[in-house]
Amino acid sequence: MYVIVGNWRPDSYEKGISVYKYEEETGAFTFVFHGFSDTAVSFLGYGSRENILYATNETDILTENGFQDKILALRLSEESDSISLLDTSSSLGPNPTWICTDETGNYLLATHHGGFCHTSTVVKNSAGDLCEEPVLDKAHIILFR
Repeated sequence: MYVIVGNWRPDSYEKGISVYKYEEETGAFTFVFHGFSDTAVSFLGYGSRENILYATNETDILTENGFQDKILALRLSEESDSISLLDTSSSLGPNPTWICTDETGNYLLATHHGGFCHTSTVVKNSAGDLCEEPVLDKAHIILFR
């Protein structure tokens, strides 16, 4: 059994994902892995298929291309006691704080909190693609397929 811990810390403090083995009989934890030290993980959760672990990367960094917050799809390897990155996607907003998937694993729901004096909304650009438009204090929910 494993315990997976996400570290969300602002600025230059330690971030990332840590993995520990848990021994049920003794209650002991043994550190086995730390990675993704540039990722400010505010939520970790397993998806409903293929043992996919999802994580939010809550950066609160706004650039001319929108917020840099991401959703990561990860997989724990029991053979190597490590986590590998499968894919990343823009969270389409700032401060992603919670993720869940439906029973089929075809949909992922990500919520974003307001605060920190700004947020964004999702709009279609002239090419018909989804993009972010910064606004103030409008938390939102994004459904991914």
